[in-house]
Amino acid sequence: LALSAPGQRVTSSAELLSRLNLTNEVLLGLYAGNPDLEAYLTYYGKRDPLGVYNRYAALLAKLGGKLDGAWSYDTVEAAYICLDGLALPGIVSGLGRYFVQDFAHYAGLRKPKERRVLFVFDELGAIDVDLTNMYERVRSCSVSVYVAGQSDHGIAYRSLVQNADRILSAATTIILHASNHPNSIIGRAGT
Repeated sequence: LALSAPGQRVTSSAELLSRLNLTNEVLLGLYAGNPDLEAYLTYYGKRDPLGVYNRYAALLAKLGGKLDGAWSYDTVEAAYICLDGLALPGIVSGLGRYFVQDFAHYAGLRKPKERRVLFVFDELGAIDVDLTNMYERVRSCSVSVYVAGQSDHGIAYRSLVQNADRILSAATTIILHASNHPNSIIGRAGT
């Protein structure tokens, strides 16, 4: 609700936090005139007004404004985002989820329908991010998603093999390089 509220788009962490702070009623004001969402925000604001705010405030404080600025998926022809899971293990999963969710929002709502987009996620197993739902659904938005991992288990979210199976089942192209356990992938080649 904070990211897709009517009016000006969020461009800074301070603005996002302002919208997530349900005690200041900024977000409620943005949804004025929408009775369902006003009622939901009023209810949620009484129940846990700072729960989401506190989680994002902690993450954004660690990032020190590095997500602020004018860059977005909307403004670039190509982007490369390196998330170093080895050097920054404490915040990389949160950042990965942020970029994946922002991309899904871009693909589903902000991207012009005629624009075709390729999203490549290398070493999915290094970051605790679930791409399963996005992988299965963005095709209808003219988006192709490629994922890579060291093994079929490396693309499984939280080591849940059924997630890897869902990604592999939805894949139209599978490339297999050196593998010490190729049979499960080779079996997907069919006849």
